Amino acid sequence: MRLTPQSPRAIMKTNRGIKLLIGFSLLVFCQTGLAAESNPVPKDSPVEIELELSDTQTHVAKSIELAITITAPTGITVSLPPLEENLGPFDIVGHRDINDVPFQKSRRWQRRIQLESLMAGELEIPAMEIGYVDRRKDSHTTGIVSTTPQLISVISNFEKPTNPQQLRDIKSVIFLPETESANTNLPAASTLATTMLLALGFAAVIFAKRKRRISSQRQILNRLNELQTQATQQKIGNDEALVCLSKIARDFSKFEYQISTPELTTNEFLTLASSNPRLTSDFKQLLSNLLTQADLIKFAGAQGLSTDIEKSIEHLTSIVKQANLASSEAAQKLKPLRLGSISEPTNMETN
Repeated sequence: MRLTPQSPRAIMKTNRGIKLLIGFSLLVFCQTGLAAESNPVPKDSPVEIELELSDTQTHVAKSIELAITITAPTGITVSLPPLEENLGPFDIVGHRDINDVPFQKSRRWQRRIQLESLMAGELEIPAMEIGYVDRRKDSHTTGIVSTTPQLISVISNFEKPTNPQQLRDIKSVIFLPETESANTNLPAASTLATTMLLALGFAAVIFAKRKRRISSQRQILNRLNELQTQATQQKIGNDEALVCLSKIARDFSKFEYQISTPELTTNEFLTLASSNPRLTSDFKQLLSNLLTQADLIKFAGAQGLSTDIEKSIEHLTSIVKQANLASSEAAQKLKPLRLGSISEPTNMETN
């Protein structure tokens, strides 16, 4: 057999064809990967997710609203994930949930979250995973769907306006003549101003913490009121209401008593709560009953527990209000700094 050498032009054509084939394969692979990322909800999932933003552009410390609407057929239960203090680079300043309401021939869940950021730039709201349980068949199946990330442009309040008509003329600089006589009271005035600024800063920090605490207590009371309404109108069953109530009680323990341990089991959480001297024995007993029965429902499939859900909601509401009253009385004992109390010493005249 005799091999005939190929010409350099034929070799170049062959290499070019191989390169084109490899490039086309990479292009198809990238497009398939991007399509899979842009569609987090599986095609065979019975749950549909809709996202709605009040605005895609905002300013620093100005809140926007993210609305997440989940629609599912009757017989499917959706579990909205718990919220922390932050969602990616954004602070959560408030939220409101609407759980399991009828919509046409399906059921609907909705969560509205108010977000704000103290940083400027192109920030991304991360994706959130939402779990569901399909009870339409004898064998229950579970699944997870996730939202798509959303890009928000946060503008600094110190940036220059982009509209030329909004620019304002700057007046010329005025030079003030320097006084030759030195002010002997300058060190005392500087010390007084520094003391006033420190006092005002300390008062601002205390007010900000108290405002955030009161805001969290109001959110807990609003959630309890909404749960009470749904339980009274029988929009949700007692077992589901008990699980929701246990979640509210655990969130209340988190912000009021700083018990933030989501990775612990229920027994470990109750052990940590029982050793906290700030918790009353009444709240410890209620917390133990709610978390224990909620675990029986979620993991053991228990149904029809004998707990009176409406009385339990009223019980937890009373505990939250007592904590709110105690914090208000403690705040009233802190008297604000009076500027009039800082005065110069009175000159004493002697006869």
